[in-house]
Amino acid sequence: MSKSDFILRYDNSNIVVTPFDPLEDYLSWITGLNSIEFVSDILHAIHGVSGSREVKSNAQLIALHARIVLGLFDQACTVSEHVRQFWA
Repeated sequence: MSKSDFILRYDNSNIVVTPFDPLEDYLSWITGLNSIEFVSDILHAIHGVSGSREVKSNAQLIALHARIVLGLFDQACTVSEHVRQFWA
């Protein structure tokens, strides 16, 4: 895949494609969003959010959402056999 295969929100987006499992790549990215410093840098550099209070507040909310996503994914992957049989 190349950059022309995607409709991008930002012109200077970098697309990273690896030979690894796309789901693992996605989870790795979401795990990175747990870092308030990392998210703060993204908000400031890419999205142009200014004001340390606003950046920190938004970064904390994004990190919280990332933790929820990871928790839900973990829950879905570790469901008991009894539940799997119920939905089969």
